[in-house]
Amino acid sequence: MGVVGLGGVGLPLAAAYVDAGFRVVGLDRDAQRVRELAAGRDVLRHQALAAGLLESGRFLATTDPERLSHCAAAFVCVPTPLAASGLLDEGPLSTAVAALAGVLPRGALVVIESTLPPGGTRTLVAGALAAQGRADLLVAHSPEREDPGAGRSLRAVPKLVAGRDERSLRAARSLHECVFDSVVPTESLEVAEAAKLYENAYRSVNIALANEFAAACAALGLDARAVLDAAATKPFGFQRFDPGPGMGGHCIPKDARLLANAARAAGASPELLELAARIHERRPLLVVEECAAKLGRPLAGARVLLLGVAYKRDVDVTTHAPALVVARELARAGAEVGWHDPLLSADRVVADHAGRALPRFERLEAEALSRADLVVVLTDHRCIDWDLVRTSARAVLDTRGVLRQGG
Repeated sequence: MGVVGLGGVGLPLAAAYVDAGFRVVGLDRDAQRVRELAAGRDVLRHQALAAGLLESGRFLATTDPERLSHCAAAFVCVPTPLAASGLLDEGPLSTAVAALAGVLPRGALVVIESTLPPGGTRTLVAGALAAQGRADLLVAHSPEREDPGAGRSLRAVPKLVAGRDERSLRAARSLHECVFDSVVPTESLEVAEAAKLYENAYRSVNIALANEFAAACAALGLDARAVLDAAATKPFGFQRFDPGPGMGGHCIPKDARLLANAARAAGASPELLELAARIHERRPLLVVEECAAKLGRPLAGARVLLLGVAYKRDVDVTTHAPALVVARELARAGAEVGWHDPLLSADRVVADHAGRALPRFERLEAEALSRADLVVVLTDHRCIDWDLVRTSARAVLDTRGVLRQGG
């Protein structure tokens, strides 16, 4: 079987099928990523998968689509980002589908793991394959449910599966049951697509609510997390979402927008989704204001050390990370900004408002913490020495509540 796209979705999926005894061909256009995997070196710093894949003897990473010519099934795990227009950028998906159309054997199964708006799999995949003379290929959709950094087993998460037709659904269900403990068929491709968008829209709206609530608590002189602690004792009708510096990652900001776009196009009015998006956009800017309030003086000339740049705990992903906005706007205000994130590789850069690299602290030491006028906690990685932060920092703005929790 094949996996197209060896990122945070495709690589764990490939590893799961290798562990189940399958031979897997992984296709990625990033030649450096393919070389690293071929050498058994990890390309996801928060997941150690490469050595096991290499040792299995059942995994091949390649940039050549022809290597998938004998695959009876192929998963498509490429990004489906938003273009500058705010609409779906169909480019990566179209490229992947065209590559598969040219090499897969007759009757092979194509499973789309990438997130799409309702109708996307039917038009952008099945329709495109038919237009390229490959109506023989089976088409299914099984939206990814990755939770990077959470330590959750991939196979333990229930897997939605839908097919273009009954044959496609049966084939996809059989394939997924080789790996996943629970496979849940849906009545249509569109139901599976919309379910994924709603899952992430639900998180988007509730994260926005948590941040808005935290601002209200601050105005009322209340500790928002103390209120959440109290509310979380209710055993029904409540799920806890904590405030933070903003929302990021590949999925949640984009998926809520895709759902809103689809709703608007169908004549609905997704006002709550759009309001949540505006709250997310404002939140990192409010963190910058909170920095000035914490210092009790203008930001110009202040030494500010940012702890954590990734968009969430225990991952190395900075896509849409609020820390990048906070760093840029602090620098724009004249602060001397440095940063520390032990999960980011040595080549990663955090830039100021002019695109210049901000200084990085490779090691977190007491001297750097004590020299800073303000330490800002933006990502609560478990590998950071939070006791050292408590004892050495002169002033801290903790947007994650990690110091309150005991680290």
